[in-house]
Amino acid sequence: MDRSRDPNVDRSDMPLTSTTNEIGFHTDIGDIVSNLMIQPAANGGVSYFASGTQVYNDLASKRPDIIHRLTGNWSYDIFPSETGQKPALERPLLYNSGVHATMLCFRQPFVTSAPNNLRQGNLPEISSAQKEALDAIHYTASDKAIALNLVRGDLIFVNNLLVLHARGGYTDQGMPRHVQRLIVRDPIENWRVPVGLRDIWGMIFGNPDHEWKNEVFNLDDLRGQRALWKLNG
Repeated sequence: MDRSRDPNVDRSDMPLTSTTNEIGFHTDIGDIVSNLMIQPAANGGVSYFASGTQVYNDLASKRPDIIHRLTGNWSYDIFPSETGQKPALERPLLYNSGVHATMLCFRQPFVTSAPNNLRQGNLPEISSAQKEALDAIHYTASDKAIALNLVRGDLIFVNNLLVLHARGGYTDQGMPRHVQRLIVRDPIENWRVPVGLRDIWGMIFGNPDHEWKNEVFNLDDLRGQRALWKLNG
């Protein structure tokens, strides 16, 4: 569970989701992402959704070289904590999820850096070919996306394994934009997690196939506590 909002305080050291900046197309870690709109922004903040299958099919027909590039290993950052630097994950951004579909799993700041998500300095910069692949995902998803301007009380559920999402930049007046986010996985009615992502899913939900974490919901939105969202099982 997580809260994405701008509480009108300095958040220069906080993740991109806690700012008012535009967030490009990406996926989260988890099967189903739900957002409850508690307080819309005064201006902007539109949510965008695009079918990952459509993006894949379009790129596969026009640029199969990009599909091949996305299935190769990328240096995917694990941001440092109080314990210091952590080694990057070497993993693809595109997976075969078995009987269901292909699956994109990535957030661009983890492979390119962003003002609020600076990659560790010891990691290699992405190549021009990799940047082209990320741009291709973004522009293809933008072309096929639907836009939802959520109002107070709207609740949406998104299949994070098949759908890319993005958010437009926004401004607030008075009450800040406030979205309650819950990321869930059904321990019985779930899709098979690709082998290359099972360790990542395990950090959030426990073992994807057998053991599950006890649920601990972090309802506070206090500075420095964002990492606690991973505690819910």
